[in-house]
Amino acid sequence: MKHLSEVITAESLMKKPLDTQIVNAGGEGFNNTVLVERSSDSFSACYTFMAGGVQKTLITLNEYMVGVINDDKKHYVQYSADYGVYELMTLEGFDPNDEKVFSSKVIGKTFEEAKETLCDIFPNRIVWNLSDPRIALQSRH
Repeated sequence: MKHLSEVITAESLMKKPLDTQIVNAGGEGFNNTVLVERSSDSFSACYTFMAGGVQKTLITLNEYMVGVINDDKKHYVQYSADYGVYELMTLEGFDPNDEKVFSSKVIGKTFEEAKETLCDIFPNRIVWNLSDPRIALQSRH
């Protein structure tokens, strides 16, 4: 007997949590029945679950959370590996459907360039707590 299978590309986990995306795809949410397969050479992961008798696989985007900056607004520094850019994502609020609304600014193509740009944007900040995605990826091997 052949199993039906469906592959879904996830939205950014920053914009919509994994649990919500699994529920929206017909699953029960992120629980112990969800099988997780991580790639050793990307930040993407496959989450496989059953939904109405159909096996579904949600594939996350190839992105990495570099850090969070709390200022007058909440800012997220994210690396998009598919595009090779670092972005500063600022939470601007919520839309009428209670979904997060972000503004986005590309801040560099390298970790060093991104950090330099952040120092220009937030000149009074001393402690950064940023994670270099290259190191995170090396730790998967």
